[in-house]
Amino acid sequence: MNSVDKDNAGDYIMSARFTSTIYKVSHITGSIIWSLGGKDSSFALLPERSFNFSYQHDARFRGENNNTNITIISFLNNAAGNGVSTAKHSSAFLVALNKTDMTATLVSHWDRPDGELSHAKGNVQILGDPAKNNPAEPNNSSGGGNIFVGWAANGYLSEFIASGVCVQEARFLSWRYTTYRIYKYPFVATPKIEEMAIKASSRGEMKGGKPLVTTAVYISWNGATEVDEWKIYNARNWNGDGGEGTWNFVGSVKKTRFESIFISDGYLAFVRAQALDSKGRGLGNSSTYLTTPPVWDCGDENCDELSANSFKIGDENLSSDPVGQPKKASPSWTTVAFGNYLTTISWPTLMFGSVFFFLLSLCLLSMAALGVCYVLRQRRAAVGSNFQSR
Repeated sequence: MNSVDKDNAGDYIMSARFTSTIYKVSHITGSIIWSLGGKDSSFALLPERSFNFSYQHDARFRGENNNTNITIISFLNNAAGNGVSTAKHSSAFLVALNKTDMTATLVSHWDRPDGELSHAKGNVQILGDPAKNNPAEPNNSSGGGNIFVGWAANGYLSEFIASGVCVQEARFLSWRYTTYRIYKYPFVATPKIEEMAIKASSRGEMKGGKPLVTTAVYISWNGATEVDEWKIYNARNWNGDGGEGTWNFVGSVKKTRFESIFISDGYLAFVRAQALDSKGRGLGNSSTYLTTPPVWDCGDENCDELSANSFKIGDENLSSDPVGQPKKASPSWTTVAFGNYLTTISWPTLMFGSVFFFLLSLCLLSMAALGVCYVLRQRRAAVGSNFQSR
């Protein structure tokens, strides 16, 4: 048995895989009211030549029309198990059970898009509101929603519109992973504000005798599903009171991946990010982050004249801000950029690493040359020995 569901009367619909049968069981007496499929089906399957199933999973009650005495159920027709198959591919079935003439009719079916068989597991989900959509009613073949099917192996899934057109499919890349059932539901999450992360780094360089500063701000909010955009604010001074009057809007960036990157000209001393949804509504503010003053990469140009007047927060001069003093690079350190990320490496470390890798490469080349010489010598000795034996 792989599934149990209840109908409106409280009776149970059970799926038994190895008998290829779906049973309805009384919730009062525990006796079998009817069976569908298998060796002793209570219903005749119509049309007989095209409608059959075996090793099915996830039988579900979907609706009932009391006027016509018709019950609608859905299930996954695996059509394969124990080395036996009864169809070329697995399918999701929607079946109408007429309890007056005891016939079962295939209302709709959705075939596995890749044409393969699901030898075990799987499920069928009808999306939409089941309270408003009854597939037992006329002209409502799927209950008004799309069909979402889990085919088990590799987590393979597909979604169909009611007409049978597949609108999406996906699977795990590795064959090692599988799923018993797959469901699709709306998911909205707004984690704690403390989960919002913000970091910032700055870099200064001299170009044409003019100091240029760039600040990169990195923002993420793990688990937040509704973030559409980030607004970035900066403050010249911040005393921890969070007063909105001290903050200036710098710019915004769309959220297109887990971590968003905002890059701005100038040194942004204190930065803060605000998360917005697709309608522009604020979801929360990050904590305040103090950006490390830039390490200057002056090249051959003179950095001695640099002062706090050399860079600004937006349009505000930082000459009175103690955290805004430019930091001249020490002669023993250099700034290295990896994409948008900045780091500093000491010159002794850089020199030692270069020498180490040079010597390592030289050793490897020497060993390769010695190996080639040894092989050539062995071959020469073998040739000489063969010549003498002749």
